[in-house]
Amino acid sequence: MYIGQIISDYLQENQMSQRQFAKRCGLSNGYISMLINNINHKTGKPLIPSLSALLSISKGFGMTFEELCNKYEDLEVDLSVAKNLPAATKGNGRVEEFVELFDKLTSDQQALIISQIKGILSNQ
Repeated sequence: MYIGQIISDYLQENQMSQRQFAKRCGLSNGYISMLINNINHKTGKPLIPSLSALLSISKGFGMTFEELCNKYEDLEVDLSVAKNLPAATKGNGRVEEFVELFDKLTSDQQALIISQIKGILSNQ
């Protein structure tokens, strides 16, 4: 199942507009539309969301990323997070090293790292 179908089903079940959902996720309405239609307008190919987009979408659903992954185990995700880094973080050796290492982990390992980082931040 692709994320666009999940979003579409969610919108129907919750009688929510695409625009409302996009705002709730903090993503653009155009991006949500591309996900629902499962096509990247630039390439004409199916759109596979990035990890950061799925994190935002899971918040829009009112669930954690882990809950989203557990509920829809066959979700495709683009884990090449380096291309999605903000310009301000590019050139920062620590961030680049983290991203390079993070990309090499399995999705389960990545989820574990994210959980650990959240735990560290919540204890501050």
